[in-house]
Amino acid sequence: MTFKRTLTSRDIDMYLMQMAIQFRPEIIDQTFKKGALLRALERKGVMKSIDDPTDLQTSLKTEDITGQMYAARGQITIDVKDPYTDAAWELAYGAFTGISYMKDTIFTGKSRLFKVWERYKKDLIADSAKQFEEQILNGGGTLDVEGITYVLDGSHSSGTFGGIDRSLLDLWRPQYIDFSSKAWITDGIQQMDLMFDKCSDDGIDPPDLIVMTEKQGRAYAQTGTAKAETELAAKALNLGYQALFFRGAEIVKTSRLAAGIMLFLNTKDLSVVHPATNWMKFHDGFKVPTRPGDIIHIWTFALQVIWEKMRSHGRIDGISIDE
Repeated sequence: MTFKRTLTSRDIDMYLMQMAIQFRPEIIDQTFKKGALLRALERKGVMKSIDDPTDLQTSLKTEDITGQMYAARGQITIDVKDPYTDAAWELAYGAFTGISYMKDTIFTGKSRLFKVWERYKKDLIADSAKQFEEQILNGGGTLDVEGITYVLDGSHSSGTFGGIDRSLLDLWRPQYIDFSSKAWITDGIQQMDLMFDKCSDDGIDPPDLIVMTEKQGRAYAQTGTAKAETELAAKALNLGYQALFFRGAEIVKTSRLAAGIMLFLNTKDLSVVHPATNWMKFHDGFKVPTRPGDIIHIWTFALQVIWEKMRSHGRIDGISIDE
């Protein structure tokens, strides 16, 4: 004896709820392996968990040790100053929403439903990765994350970040180059060299990550510098993927970076922090009466970009490239 049973809306709802619970850890883990920038930041140890999310502070060295020569029985001058000050931030909170478009009329069984969920899961991961990159890169402060591009903006000599006025502290001011009056084909590599040197501490602590637009990445890849750098780095690092380099710094291309901007980062002085537990929560799905057959999922998060110093980072603005 055989019989057929049609999956009801309740069957589908329960199945999707179970699938969401099962794949929560995978969705969270895979999100930070999807975007090019997120992968680079995670690989370089920039993504960090913190035990106390209310204590987002970094100590900034404001005074250098002074040196002084003296003769026998000579005197030295001691200038008593506070060599450190603290910068402080607060976590930024956000939420993503996704709708799984599940009409029970299109399903013939759970195998079909599983395939649709697999597609939805992939889209969730890809979309959440884009949103995280958008916030980390372009968040505009206030309720948003204080994103990297926002902090390294053109008004680099002023503005308050982490509670500190940048006009009063040299190490709190990033490097900046206006490229708008220059041409990429003649000045591009030279200006990248200049920015790299500006961000280096006497050549000892140079930038290790450069963020480009996709158009800039294509243009740079055609230069002799890029070909020589990439070949050298590939041999030294034995990378299992194709990458670009400039003076040893890895280059990441992303569509989330606004046109004309190029960023030079020293990841040792930069952290993207989040609470050690429950910093990203994938909530149970729920139905909305106005969208029968659909399941809405919400996942919330808390994070912030914090800095040790800013003068080791830089931004080039106004790069125009014809293709």
